[in-house]
Amino acid sequence: MSVLASAPPVGDPDALGDLSAAARADLDAAARHFELAEGEALFREGDEARRVYAIEHGRLKVTQGTPDGREVVLNLAGPGDVLGCSALLRRPAHPASAVAVSYAEVQAWPAPVMQALMARHADLTAAMLGVVGRRFEELRGRFTDLATQQVEQRLARALVRLAHQLGRRTGEGIVVEVSREDLAALTGTTVFSASRILADWSRRGLIGAPRGRIVIARPHEVTSLAEGIPDALLR
Repeated sequence: MSVLASAPPVGDPDALGDLSAAARADLDAAARHFELAEGEALFREGDEARRVYAIEHGRLKVTQGTPDGREVVLNLAGPGDVLGCSALLRRPAHPASAVAVSYAEVQAWPAPVMQALMARHADLTAAMLGVVGRRFEELRGRFTDLATQQVEQRLARALVRLAHQLGRRTGEGIVVEVSREDLAALTGTTVFSASRILADWSRRGLIGAPRGRIVIARPHEVTSLAEGIPDALLR
């Protein structure tokens, strides 16, 4: 089964989208709403974890610092994604930072409020457990990719994953709002290596790469690269 075939539809990643009407109503009634400007932090690594968040609009970059001062990009989150689950796991601090890479709107619930809602609605509990489980699975997959795949395949897999998370269909293809710098950080490679591979894909017509975004013009071929089909068979 292809990566595209086994993943959710483009632009529909809502982690809380299948709740009952009663759970949704209680969740909406208890929510507080925040607006974030580009570059503004929702929370920082080490901050006390007190709230759970759901993104309504915009994109946030989730990062973690390293002992030598570098920044590792863990995820790019968009509408429907849930952040801050550490508050439900009784962890005292956020293990990562979440910073808006565009104007963003989020809903927020204090941890005790979310826990009370989960006790009242079994479907909400299942949804939140699913969020935590998928997060661990994503990280496991990232480690496996780093250990077993070449850079080109890692880049293709990251693009396919981001297309399902954040992609927007247009007449030119699937638009993913991601910089080359962030894509390189997501895949554990250098900006130079990522730019070289993206330039090759662009020459071959697989993608377009205007500044700050990537347009996947030929999704099936990018998916084939993600699945490790030899490059010579695609030319």
